[in-house]
Amino acid sequence: MLCEKIMMGQSMKNSTLNDYQEELKWIQSQQQYMEDLLIQWANINSGSRNLEGLERVLKVIDQSFSTLPVEKELIHLKDDQRVNRLGEIEKIPLGKCLRYRKISDSPIRLVFAGHMDTVFPKDSPFQTCSVNENMLHGPGVADLKGGLVILLHALHAFERSPWAKEISYDIVINPDEEIGSPGSAPILRESAKGKDLGIIVEPSLPDGSFASARKGSAVYVAVAHGKPAHVGREYHLGRNAVVLMSEFIQRLDKLNNMEDGITVNAGYIEGGGAVNVVPERAVCRFNIRSPNPEKAEASKKAFNEIAESLNERDGFSFKITEEFARPPKIFDAKTEALFGDIRSCADLLGQKTSWNPTGGVCDGNILASVGVPTIDTMGAIGGGIHTHDEFMLLDSLSQRASLMALYLMRLARGELKIPTL
Repeated sequence: MLCEKIMMGQSMKNSTLNDYQEELKWIQSQQQYMEDLLIQWANINSGSRNLEGLERVLKVIDQSFSTLPVEKELIHLKDDQRVNRLGEIEKIPLGKCLRYRKISDSPIRLVFAGHMDTVFPKDSPFQTCSVNENMLHGPGVADLKGGLVILLHALHAFERSPWAKEISYDIVINPDEEIGSPGSAPILRESAKGKDLGIIVEPSLPDGSFASARKGSAVYVAVAHGKPAHVGREYHLGRNAVVLMSEFIQRLDKLNNMEDGITVNAGYIEGGGAVNVVPERAVCRFNIRSPNPEKAEASKKAFNEIAESLNERDGFSFKITEEFARPPKIFDAKTEALFGDIRSCADLLGQKTSWNPTGGVCDGNILASVGVPTIDTMGAIGGGIHTHDEFMLLDSLSQRASLMALYLMRLARGELKIPTL
């Protein structure tokens, strides 16, 4: 335990750390409460489309975060717009978003973010938590409710410190991250503007490493319309939308370029109906991931050119709609400096740190797109996310809360500086 290491003198050699022991010991004293709170939150199903469950978990999360010295804003998000199986755009309601603001004349301004939704729907068999020694299994325990518990306690520890007045912040807790943040992305961008840096409590990898650079990710829906006809009598008068979509997918797949880091995946297709009718409609949903904005734009240009050529075919129409897009998160000099400061805090605490690029995306991509240096894996240490094997390490609650709190205190005190070029 961190507290034991400090008491034993392992980190006592550093006089700087001694100044923060009261706050760090308080975090350690909250370990059991943190575990109980996480289990309570994770046992509430809050799949992105489960509005009732999202409302329930929002209330209990709000009860905890409202104890901070913040002003609360409950934001009703615009409906999500998705292309359905008929190729038509339909509106889908979203849950509510929480935003807390500590407003002051503080010289340092931060933005924190985490999501309350999970990938597990209301009817998922994965509904409750179980504990096995230091491992907690459950829906959303790592992604991301454990991170919210960590954020809550890190901020409470910071607010107990003599340097709390030096930092103001926004906290955004959104209900739609797992489906691309279609409604909350504007809230995240608005909250990030003018901030010095961002911290998101997405889970770390099982070895505790952070994500550095992230690829951008965009989801598109292609809809092909042809002309129905009776297969036996008038096949020659029909225009087969399934065949056209098959050609599109084959050409789309050729855009994959592992050397350039571009990944293209046609992940869903539907079309046609009775086999004695020429298919009138086909729908394909595909995902493109790119390492930088230039390659993302080049990929978009390439598939739009394919679509334009297919749209010129006699008797057909072909259209592509963007459902959501998160830009690439570049690991620039300012972000690298932020990671270096986090490492210096981890070293003081006796925690190991490392970071690696990843093809996964999160709301860190959105904050970084506004120009804010962002570390987005300050949450729980765990694994198996998005599966029924999801787990997190219980002792990482106090470990990561201590790391975040120490960073905030050293930043507010002036030992660390806001990253600049």
